[in-house]
Amino acid sequence: MSHSRIGTERSVAVAADRVQGLLTQQRALLKKANKHLAAVRKAEAALAAQTATYSTITTASIAGLHILPPSAQYLGLYQAAAPTCPGLPWTVLAAIGQVESGHGRNPSTSSAGAMGPMQFMPSTFAAYAVDGDHDGKAEIMDPADAIYSAAHYLCANGAGRSSSALGNAILHYNHATWYRDMVLRLATMYASSYS
Repeated sequence: MSHSRIGTERSVAVAADRVQGLLTQQRALLKKANKHLAAVRKAEAALAAQTATYSTITTASIAGLHILPPSAQYLGLYQAAAPTCPGLPWTVLAAIGQVESGHGRNPSTSSAGAMGPMQFMPSTFAAYAVDGDHDGKAEIMDPADAIYSAAHYLCANGAGRSSSALGNAILHYNHATWYRDMVLRLATMYASSYS
């Protein structure tokens, strides 16, 4: 047997070993990738199920809403504060007041730090505070100040320009679409009940 043939056979054998090694590595990588893909698909399925459940719960919650009548004081404040933002319905302020604190019945500080009857973060209140009762100071826990400040905040974020702008302004108040939908639904209910 010639040396060149032996050399060629060795080269082929070495190449075959290398190819086999590469194939083994590729199989291991594919197996690992498939495990990761399976984990991703499992997580996606769990997220989809959770989202569907949350959406169903939220839709059911919105569908089962009832208005909570505000006190005469709060009703008067909502109705007086709304015109400070032309085009802002007082019913939106009432809806936010109901969702946030039950019209001042539960103005405690939230776990996120929001305070008062309209549940403002202190820094947001400081930026948009209005002295609604004209006593010389704007206080986060004061119903008049909080409600007038909410009207100012919504107006600064586009409320009053159009219905879509109103929805966007509500999303500035709370960034969740379910919150916006709930507030708008309650506002419609207030409009029907107090017309």
